[in-house]
Amino acid sequence: MSRSARLRSKLRIDLTEPAQSLNGISESQIDQAMTQLEGMCKAHSGLYEIECMQFRAMIEREQQLFKSHVCFYHSYNHGALMYELQSCMASVLTHSRRRRPSSSSSSSSSSSSSRRNNNNNNNNNNIKPLPPLVRLLVNPFRKRPTMAGIVEAFQKGTFTGQDHNEEYRALVICGSMSLFGGQTEAPPLTCFIAGYGGGSPPSFRGLMRNLLLKLGGDAHSVEGVMDRIIAIAESHGLPVSAYARKGSHNTLSGRTNGRLTGHMLQLFIKREHADSLAYASQPMGVPVQGYDSICHYAAKKPFASGQVRIYMDPEVFTDPSMTQTFHYCAHAPLVSEVVSPGLKTRGSMHQEMRVALEGFLGTQQAIHQTEQRIGFGSVRRPLVKVKFAKTAVHGGHSLGGYHGARFPGTGYRMGGAAGGSKKKKRRVVPDSSKSSSVWDVLGLGADGTDWDPFS
Repeated sequence: MSRSARLRSKLRIDLTEPAQSLNGISESQIDQAMTQLEGMCKAHSGLYEIECMQFRAMIEREQQLFKSHVCFYHSYNHGALMYELQSCMASVLTHSRRRRPSSSSSSSSSSSSSRRNNNNNNNNNNIKPLPPLVRLLVNPFRKRPTMAGIVEAFQKGTFTGQDHNEEYRALVICGSMSLFGGQTEAPPLTCFIAGYGGGSPPSFRGLMRNLLLKLGGDAHSVEGVMDRIIAIAESHGLPVSAYARKGSHNTLSGRTNGRLTGHMLQLFIKREHADSLAYASQPMGVPVQGYDSICHYAAKKPFASGQVRIYMDPEVFTDPSMTQTFHYCAHAPLVSEVVSPGLKTRGSMHQEMRVALEGFLGTQQAIHQTEQRIGFGSVRRPLVKVKFAKTAVHGGHSLGGYHGARFPGTGYRMGGAAGGSKKKKRRVVPDSSKSSSVWDVLGLGADGTDWDPFS
């Protein structure tokens, strides 16, 4: 049978090839989901076609890497600017290291060094952006060098607030196991338009300020640098209201003047490393007992589903021998790295950001100092596979945490009361008079209320 004959479903994908997200999912389920999503996209001309192209690419990449990698999805919105800023810096550092002369030729004359500095901006214009980088500073990962150690500390109750704890958040992010499977706070398909920024959001402007200060910026100039970066991001369509100066209007709703604010990373981790970098999770970061191996969890029956917590060591996620990252978003120009006059693409955004970051990246000396402060090149301890304690300590919270989370597939709502009190489980009975919704199709309950990406 020809490849074209094997392309089925509304996504036009080859269902005969294995993929993590296709585990246990039928063609009719995919079609029903895409039909409902088409209705969600009607307010934006061409968005459904853009979604289909990107979702098709996600599945095809899963199929290409299925034997060698485990796949995770991370949905976000207002965090996009921080991820792009960190990617911009890492892209310059990576480019600089590749062009750095070897020790045998390091005795080049000062005049040639000066020429390199003068030509640095021209060289920067040719830099290929790395995918969005979730974390940049390496030193926090050297203080807690393994996910196994983090899980052990978590189960002992070390992280007050569980996955809302600032130290935990600096190291670990949440993700989903599948495009279709459900059992996650941020279902990739339904969060694609607006992204996800649930929980108790951090001070994004504060995060950016702290990053630039740690990289050598001074308190007087950093505010101006931030304002320029924020203006560049806004002009390219990134949501920036969460980065407003104190006293300005600040919203984390995910809706920004009708803009499409949804972004998603597809994170692939080599199977031999996955059990050391991720663990299966319930809400609030609570480990799923019985699944020490994330590789086994990804293959569970009846379908791939659920949440995951991922240890985002920046040196691991900039190492193609261990991981691969792909970026998707509802605002299509921000997927493109093309740089052309008049086009507001991700490529042009990075180019403008590099100019705004001249104090950190403008010369070879500045690049070297920034690299040292980030910590790239520091010694990384060997990875250790995650093991769960038999009895987990949940920090005084029930498993439902603040979400009152519905676990799709079971039809139960889990109690979210603090202090470990338990509420009686109640069966969610769909209203048979209502037509089937996208949340029904994806196993997310009758109406998807708990999963509103704008909440």
